[in-house]
Amino acid sequence: MGSLFFIILIISVLLIPIHFYLNKRGKGKNFLFYSGLIYVLIGLPILPSFLIYLGIGSCTIGILFLILSNKNFPIPLQVFLSLAPIVLFAGISFYSESSNNIFLIPNGYTGRIVIIHSCKNGAEKEYESMSRIYKIPQSGILKTKFSFAGNSFDHLHSKYFYIDSVGNRTEILEDTSKIHPHGLWTLSYNKQGDTIIDFILDNRQADPSNYQVEKNELYQSEIDSCLDN
Repeated sequence: MGSLFFIILIISVLLIPIHFYLNKRGKGKNFLFYSGLIYVLIGLPILPSFLIYLGIGSCTIGILFLILSNKNFPIPLQVFLSLAPIVLFAGISFYSESSNNIFLIPNGYTGRIVIIHSCKNGAEKEYESMSRIYKIPQSGILKTKFSFAGNSFDHLHSKYFYIDSVGNRTEILEDTSKIHPHGLWTLSYNKQGDTIIDFILDNRQADPSNYQVEKNELYQSEIDSCLDN
């Protein structure tokens, strides 16, 4: 999202000389014209990428604004129309964005870790800077009042720590030759409700889906208890 606004800023700055040149020639354009030009210039380089749908959308909006720039809209309306797609895109991105997470795990724990979201009687929400704090109990099962963020679990923006009785942390790095977090990440089980984070903290597993499956009934019971709240 930050990169998008940076690109818009750069293109906007580059269009300033064009604006003054056209004004000097008596061919000055209105706000909506330059907004349309910006959207087109942003969309064109994106078209060959895997974000082609974003490029098509940006170019389409830009062309529409260029057409509408011939209309004598009031300046406030031009500004509103120009910013509306950006605000809408920012809102959608924020809603679908995965959370940054910090997992605090009891020292020496190995096994599956299951986090059940949207539990009315779950652990209170805690944050550290912009990251969620998930304090895992010794059972490995955490019920939390957090709802699942976004459309998927973002392992790359998550950190894992062993924590001792006085709060000292030791980061658990991703190292396949040692105990490390890996495996399933999200799992729905047979339930209606929020998405669950489910992963393994142990040595590398040949088949993570068969790891500690004997606990599935326990997990299901804990999930159901949240749904009953």
